[in-house]
Amino acid sequence: MVVTYADLKILQALIENPLGSIKKLSGDADLSPPTFKKRLERLIERGVLQRKGYVSAQICYPAVGLELVAVLSECNPQGLLLMEKVCDLHPYTRYRARCLGATNGIFMMFALPHGTLGNLIQLMDALSREGAVVRYRIQTPINKWIYSEPDLRLYDPNENTWSFDWQKWSNTMEYSSPPRLERFPPSVMDRINKADIRTLRILSIDARRSRKEIAEDVALQPYELSRRLNFFRENRVIDRYRIILGLRQFGHLTGALFEGRASVEATERIAYAVSQLLFQSTFVPTQSGYILYSMILASDFPMLAMELQRQSRSVDVMWCDYASTMRYWFDNEPSNFTVQGWRADKEYMIGDVLQKLGSGGPGC
Repeated sequence: MVVTYADLKILQALIENPLGSIKKLSGDADLSPPTFKKRLERLIERGVLQRKGYVSAQICYPAVGLELVAVLSECNPQGLLLMEKVCDLHPYTRYRARCLGATNGIFMMFALPHGTLGNLIQLMDALSREGAVVRYRIQTPINKWIYSEPDLRLYDPNENTWSFDWQKWSNTMEYSSPPRLERFPPSVMDRINKADIRTLRILSIDARRSRKEIAEDVALQPYELSRRLNFFRENRVIDRYRIILGLRQFGHLTGALFEGRASVEATERIAYAVSQLLFQSTFVPTQSGYILYSMILASDFPMLAMELQRQSRSVDVMWCDYASTMRYWFDNEPSNFTVQGWRADKEYMIGDVLQKLGSGGPGC
């Protein structure tokens, strides 16, 4: 697939201003608005950008009363398919990806109602007894996530190379006073309603939808929607907006997953370095260190892996199959949220999942 310099300018403009108007973005890309729009549609059609919503709001789950949990599950081939169905059936799944390396199986992210981690553990234990899971481990994020976005001005589409100074990047690890890891904002659960949850879901699917359309979908007046969006911003309910790449990515990028064990000080240094990383990455501080997922060129993988190993007590390295990943939109199960808050009973989070799995369930 040929990606031109004009295409890269369009993508870079979106990376820097995901919610910008076509007029503003086209100016940043040195293109006329009609040409920009036509080329953008072509990038979507060709799968460079995700077809259904190429800009997504990244929700800060603790701000809306949800606890993020990462699970790495070792599975045999049959168990892998079963676990993917479990993810599809579970009401609080946020992400899944097949992985190969230190863990041969599946990497999963859940956003659970606070205080319900035990329900997930019971579910995983039940699946272990059934042989779907060989072993699993759980990591709980303890600070806000760190993100990095690609700088496509450094990419040469003709040579399929990136002009990135890995030595200079490595030196950022020696920063003596890196920024402290940011704490999660306070929960606003007592100040949100079903319309807010529906609004956040729409923004997680397609943040570039017109505000008029969103207001109609959630039955709010435009001024009410604007007020709620300001509320989200002031209370840091949305971490950021980022572009979602499709399966046919430029530069033949592949998913690299690292689970590192490191001191808090080392984790802070690594987090700062990741924020300066060339490739689109997500860094999750955990109770034992960190989890890092990065879309990276295979040729650049060793530099990243070796630097992480140098800074950490130990690092587990995995490759992720991007084609098999599934991103679940915020509040993917409409019955999750009621006037009492997030539904958290065991029957809903364990029994219903196992029952649907046993009976075939949707899509099984």
